[in-house]
Amino acid sequence: MSIVLSSAKQALLPDAIKLYVNDLDEATAATVLAKYTTELPNTYISYSGTTGMSTQSDYVRIDGPNVWIEFSYQGGVIIKNTPHSHSVWRDHTSDYGGK
Repeated sequence: MSIVLSSAKQALLPDAIKLYVNDLDEATAATVLAKYTTELPNTYISYSGTTGMSTQSDYVRIDGPNVWIEFSYQGGVIIKNTPHSHSVWRDHTSDYGGK
């Protein structure tokens, strides 16, 4: 399911995005976050499973013109039936040889 976000919900996204971009140096993180923040009206949340993000197969995606963040809760390979998190952050326009 994809959700178009209200302005109030859009205001919550920068905190989630900061968890990823704050791994960059401070100046770069501020620049990237500012870019993503201006794009919030065109950013969507998609999810499957539960909204608790604590059950095997729960999945959420933040998907905007540039930002792409995925978080999933997957079943254990080493420790069976023990869910653990997987996550990735990408930029649609600057990753893998982009600008």
